[in-house]
Amino acid sequence: MFVWSSLLFTVIRANMAGELVSMVLGNLSSMFQQEVGLLLGVKEELRKVLSMFRAIRAVLHDAENRQIKEESIRLWLEKLKDVAYEMDDVLDEWHAETVRSQIEGRSFHNETHISKKVCTHLSSPLSCFTEIEFRDRIAHRITEIREKLEEIKDEKDSFYFIEHSAKDEVEERTTSSLIDESEIFGRIPDKERIVKWLLSGEESLMVISIIGMAGIGKTTLAQLIYNDVRVKNHFEKTIWVSVSPKFDVKRICNAIIEACQEYHLGVRIFHGMIREWDALHTLARKTLQGKCFLFVLDDVWNDDESKWEQIKLALSGGARGSAIIVTTRNENVAKIISSTHIHDLEQLLEDDCWSLFSARAFLPRRPRVEQLDIETIGREIVRKCQGVPLAIKVIGNAMRFKTAKWEWELVVESEIWDLLEFANGISPALVLSYYNMPSHLKQCFVFCSVFPKDHLIEKDALIKLWIAQGFIHSEGKEEIETIGGRYFDDLMGRSLFDDFVTNVNGCVTHCRMRGIFHDLCHSIASECFTGECPPLVDHLQNSCNKHVSIRHCSVNKSIPHQLLKAKNLRTFLCLGWRIVNQVPKDFVHNLSCLRALDLSGIGGTEIKKLPDSLGSLKHLRYLNLSATQLQELPETVSNLYLLQTLKLDECHILEKLPQGLGKMISLRHLEIEGTNKLHSLPNGIGKLNSLRTISKFIVGDETGCKIGELKDLNHLHVLILNCMDDRRRSPAMRRDEMKRMEDVFEGLRPPHTNLKELQILDFPGSKFPVWIGDPLFSNLVEVVLFHFRECRQVPPLGKLPSLKILTIGYMQEVKSIDCGGVRGAFPKLEKLRFKNMNKWEGWELNVEEGQMACLLELEISFCPELKMLPYHLPYTLRKLEVDSCAKLICPPSLPPQVEELNSSGNVSRFIESLPSLSNLKHLKIQHFPNGLDLGLLKELRTLEILSYSYWTSQFDEFQHLTKLQELRIHSSNFEARCQKDVGQDWYKIAHIPNIYINKEKIQ
Repeated sequence: MFVWSSLLFTVIRANMAGELVSMVLGNLSSMFQQEVGLLLGVKEELRKVLSMFRAIRAVLHDAENRQIKEESIRLWLEKLKDVAYEMDDVLDEWHAETVRSQIEGRSFHNETHISKKVCTHLSSPLSCFTEIEFRDRIAHRITEIREKLEEIKDEKDSFYFIEHSAKDEVEERTTSSLIDESEIFGRIPDKERIVKWLLSGEESLMVISIIGMAGIGKTTLAQLIYNDVRVKNHFEKTIWVSVSPKFDVKRICNAIIEACQEYHLGVRIFHGMIREWDALHTLARKTLQGKCFLFVLDDVWNDDESKWEQIKLALSGGARGSAIIVTTRNENVAKIISSTHIHDLEQLLEDDCWSLFSARAFLPRRPRVEQLDIETIGREIVRKCQGVPLAIKVIGNAMRFKTAKWEWELVVESEIWDLLEFANGISPALVLSYYNMPSHLKQCFVFCSVFPKDHLIEKDALIKLWIAQGFIHSEGKEEIETIGGRYFDDLMGRSLFDDFVTNVNGCVTHCRMRGIFHDLCHSIASECFTGECPPLVDHLQNSCNKHVSIRHCSVNKSIPHQLLKAKNLRTFLCLGWRIVNQVPKDFVHNLSCLRALDLSGIGGTEIKKLPDSLGSLKHLRYLNLSATQLQELPETVSNLYLLQTLKLDECHILEKLPQGLGKMISLRHLEIEGTNKLHSLPNGIGKLNSLRTISKFIVGDETGCKIGELKDLNHLHVLILNCMDDRRRSPAMRRDEMKRMEDVFEGLRPPHTNLKELQILDFPGSKFPVWIGDPLFSNLVEVVLFHFRECRQVPPLGKLPSLKILTIGYMQEVKSIDCGGVRGAFPKLEKLRFKNMNKWEGWELNVEEGQMACLLELEISFCPELKMLPYHLPYTLRKLEVDSCAKLICPPSLPPQVEELNSSGNVSRFIESLPSLSNLKHLKIQHFPNGLDLGLLKELRTLEILSYSYWTSQFDEFQHLTKLQELRIHSSNFEARCQKDVGQDWYKIAHIPNIYINKEKIQ
């Protein structure tokens, strides 16, 4: 059992070798094509290396299959992987040296020997000697790699591998509609919900998607529904097709015909003989014409919309009330097929998990006393399965034949759960999930195992770490960060992540990897280790003795000294709580291959000084020093010519950045928010043409970088301008400063056509720069304007063609806002926020002129003088949020599409003036005034009440809220009255599925 599991995951690791070889081949080809300066003969060496890697890649698929039974092939693949990594390091070192020579103004692209001509470009004979020495060393390493690769190639030939131009298809998982319902636990509520949808006959063609992670029971639920007697009686025809993983439209159409076709005079048309797609497609549609059918497509992986449209066309001739059920682990599939209903299948409840486990693990003849003795252990095993039915069934089956208590204890105490009977249970589903990922996702997925289980992963940081490792490439104009975001969304759509955290714009910022996938991921990633693993230190020791390389590591305690021996380490993440107070001696020298270094920890670290040697990490792409106690960075940091991301957020005592920052030409993201003592940026920012993000550009200081340097940074996506507004100055000095700042801002004009987010903070002037609303900012999506204390008007932003999110706050002199007579102003604005506008009284908006025609969300907070919203708000408005606006009253009518209303603070006049909200689905309210009839809110799904101080009608109206799914009450006065089953008002709210009192779930 254990041997099989080990072999199973070695197969996947070999697949990782294939991905690595492909990456090295790409870099090698690029280097060779650039004709970069190499010593005589090295080009020929590179040609040989390139040729051998290509020949080896052609046989890797066969090697992956055969290694299961042949130990020698497994060892061969490990050697190949080590050489591939070594080659990648050499190529990267050469690239770093090329960039350095360009920055220092020297030629590094000579095809012949270093000559006198080359030496004239060098600053001294010593530097000339150093460059020759470097080229000699690189040439020697390439020769060594070529020799190792020749040995690997010779071994390859001895294995007689079969070459493959493309990978064979993975063996498909097949399912049928048959099921033994006696073995199913905890899915009756899910079944009843979907059966209710099916029997309602609401749509002409209902499309229901059941989504969830691998092993969660999607197929089981579909089988329960399919075999329900009510469903069988309701539909004229029921059809089941197991799809995974290939979405074969011909096979699906054949299945339709097979299920519906009847014998005629004892003869049946053999539809399998129909070869033309058009004839098959037409016959499938005719077969269902006028029939009320249920069509189940189980385990759909394909997200190709064109294929789905072909199937939907074949199904479009059915009678009204026909339905399609699709099960998938990919949320993108549910979106593409235009689902009318989506059912997100959750983990089983604890009692149901135990029932399922008991049915598998405890044989009927097991003595009751013996069973009680091990029940506590069994429940702990079940808890580790995290509510996944397939995992519970597999482990339950494995435990059935373990009779001794100590055997059960060994299982519950096991570090690596994937060592249990994966071959017959959970592993095929999870491994299939991995194998069917596109190749570009596999490395990104496996890298996630560097984070400890349950660690809250920051999406933005994860994408930048992927980029630092070279996992993401862009062949066209698309930004690598955009591609990385798409990769993340794809993994998220495959149900690999959960516990999502979103920002105010509803965008995911953090997540956790689902436990079951973290286990799989950690098993695949033989090179990734976290400090939470007890054997980490031992493994580090073994890796040094046995040359088994660890390349990605995180620690949540002190840095083990053995880590310094892992010389091939590419990622080091410090993720513990203030665990580091200094960088260990020889840290940089020993870990020279690092691509990513994070010393920020959780809540910061006590690091006050960094060694000058940090600048010698020539491979480094990602450096996170956030929340450290640094006052300055070593000047040598500016020698990190390949660095892409420099994070210094919340370094509260940081006073200056390296003066040579302008040499870091690969820098894409400079993140320095929360650096309150940093009053200027060094000169030379304008040379950093790769910059996409400047999270704080200090405007107004006489020293350092001037705002004019930003004019040529045409690739900027995020720019936050922070003005140095010293309110302690005299009025005369402030007036001079206002005029100077206005002139300074006029110096920053388009083109910044790539800019997506612009924030301007603490602007001391009284008039805006002319360019701020220029439509040439064609990609500007979000604008934040805070603390414009002297401005009496809001800037004219209505012509920005792509603006979706606008936040305006702390404009203390603004009394009125008028969008003017601009027809179609704010054409794409979706979210609008006003905050802390102390003197704002009125707002003019002309909806009839098409202004804000796409507005979805409106938030107004702490605007005490605002009296009324515009008489007509955009028809598209879905969400309205009002906080602490004492004088505000609601217009006579709100758009009928408003489905969410949030109110808090002093907004009693607003609440009392609310019109009918018949379509309201979500309500959050602080003071519940008399006169608001809850019983009229027939569509209400969620209700959150922050205070009951003005509410006298108590719980009577709740009985009329038949669609209410969630109730949250924040008041200790009602805990006793709402106590489940015994509280005096419990019967009035008992029909609500989810009830929370003071954040505690009582139902």
